[in-house]
Amino acid sequence: MIPQIAAKPKTSRTRTEDEMSELRRQALKLKSEGMSS
Repeated sequence: MIPQIAAKPKTSRTRTEDEMSELRRQALKLKSEGMSS
């Protein structure tokens, strides 16, 4: 019971963090590309 409950929130949190990190990386890439070009 404990591992399952702990695993569920962790998975959801990790997904949100991954999505946010991906969006931030894409934004940084676009900014770096715009600045360099």
